[in-house]
Amino acid sequence: MEIVIVDDSRINLVLMGHHMQTLEGANCQLFDYPSTALHWCAEHPYDLLILDYHMPDLDGLSFLLALNRHHPNGLRIPTLLLIPHRELSVRQQARRQGLIDFVDKPVNKDDLLHRARNLMLLRQHSDTTVH
Repeated sequence: MEIVIVDDSRINLVLMGHHMQTLEGANCQLFDYPSTALHWCAEHPYDLLILDYHMPDLDGLSFLLALNRHHPNGLRIPTLLLIPHRELSVRQQARRQGLIDFVDKPVNKDDLLHRARNLMLLRQHSDTTVH
């Protein structure tokens, strides 16, 4: 399972990468520059995107818009957006773009792992469902 984590805070990035490595079969790609992550995501397959909302060059919603322009199936990939829990307008904007799940900051390890597992199960289920 290829997991992409994008956060401009190197400390948060390494910590989340460490947490996600506890998932069986997880391989994490860590990016502290959103533009680098965007190019990587457009060129490589991945199974889960964990994305910080507040980043200086490209915020999380702008990242998702750019990803959709470069990779039209981008939002079919399970994505967790990391946002402060009081930012309801960000949640509403993200939902309009098709994002279905969030993790509140500061990030709780158990919540992060639980939501990541759930999104992966939903994706596996949708991949095996006959349309």
